[in-house]
Amino acid sequence: MARSSTSVDVAVIGAGPYGLSLAAHLRARGVDHRIFGEPMAAWKSNMPPGMLLKSYPWASSISDPGSDFTVKNFCTERALPYHDELMPLPLNRFIEYGEAFQDALRARRGAQGSDGAGARPGRPSRQFR
Repeated sequence: MARSSTSVDVAVIGAGPYGLSLAAHLRARGVDHRIFGEPMAAWKSNMPPGMLLKSYPWASSISDPGSDFTVKNFCTERALPYHDELMPLPLNRFIEYGEAFQDALRARRGAQGSDGAGARPGRPSRQFR
């Protein structure tokens, strides 16, 4: 059966941390997908300003296949304060990190010449290292 150019194997609804992570893993496996939603929208709209994440920063990273897009790497590249356990992660920093994660996924897609439907074989380029 022929597929239209707008059909995909997987639709990811929501572009929060879990949706972004799922998109990263789908892309790495070459699965045709689209992600729908504004990146980190629920975190931007529903969390109190000035909130600090309860989880340790090392445990707040969004999962990606190569563990390249960690909060630690994000902060290090930008010369932002970071400590695995002694410094809580502010909400605004987590939102910035999530948006940068999404930007890195887009950049990888563009660098690979993909139409966004998934990654080509081979190790993707690193963005936060």
